[in-house]
Amino acid sequence: MKKLTLILSLIVSIVILHSCSDSDNITGPNEIEVVVGEWEMTGLEFKGKDPETVTDCFKKGKIIFRGDKTYTQETYTNEVDCSVDQARTGDGTFENKSSVEYTMRFNGTDIDKLVYLIPLDNDVLELHERDNNNSYTAIYYYKLKK
Repeated sequence: MKKLTLILSLIVSIVILHSCSDSDNITGPNEIEVVVGEWEMTGLEFKGKDPETVTDCFKKGKIIFRGDKTYTQETYTNEVDCSVDQARTGDGTFENKSSVEYTMRFNGTDIDKLVYLIPLDNDVLELHERDNNNSYTAIYYYKLKK
């Protein structure tokens, strides 16, 4: 009888432990879902470079990340007419390398740009981009459009 009780206790323990480990694997949104949405620029700063004036016109920029790993980026010039900067506006693809590290590629180019998308909370995102010579980092701040 003691052996039967021991075996039953062991089986119950295994079942309980197994069911607990399954629920422990429940996670929140994946890395792609975290950035999906329309993000409006709120600011820009440079590390390793003299600051540049960021006008309200430049802050009209936005990025739209989609669940199919495509994005559209719209950038405005700091010029008087506040027009779209055609060289820095367009569509592309993105892929996550880790929870904050992504590559972004504009359509029509063969250059992957390594960026860091750091979700600060549910509504704020930082995009860190290094220049080609790694001499400075541009940090773009975005807020999720609601």
